[in-house]
Amino acid sequence: MPINSTYLKFLLKSTNAHGVHSPFVYDLITKCFYKKHKSVVKLSTSPKGIKKKHLETLCEVFRYLRLITGELIVSKNHFFKTLPLFKDLELNNYHQIDFVYLDNQYFNEKNLEYAFSKLKEEGVLIIQNPYKKIILWEKIIKDNRSQIIVDAYFFGFIFPKKNQAREVFFVRL
Repeated sequence: MPINSTYLKFLLKSTNAHGVHSPFVYDLITKCFYKKHKSVVKLSTSPKGIKKKHLETLCEVFRYLRLITGELIVSKNHFFKTLPLFKDLELNNYHQIDFVYLDNQYFNEKNLEYAFSKLKEEGVLIIQNPYKKIILWEKIIKDNRSQIIVDAYFFGFIFPKKNQAREVFFVRL
């Protein structure tokens, strides 16, 4: 199977946990992405078109970051609300949410604006397969609202932490 040139470029500039100097991102990688025994997380719904390995990583991110309220943007009818994400939690009146997950098919300017308007400062924007829309992905990396960017090729994680120095990390999953 031939390797995509975009993926090859990503592999050349990416690193593992040992190449990361941010304590927040180092912990995310070691305690979440590279965790040996993934915890079993039951979602009230799961995005379609995600490989099992990547879905497990996504669930581990939800668990590790304690993401409870959010929206999965995975359909043409816009938002598939998952408030709360996990089955056992009660729905409260959420004005700002912990995460927005964008399926790459719905990764566009309009949905990005919506995501940034809804995310808490401690929240995360998760983009599935951001390299399928490389121009938009590069634009979001440069956006001032994106403070910490973890580019894992199959997922892009954008953390809008305002009191954090702006950094971009390319990490192999």
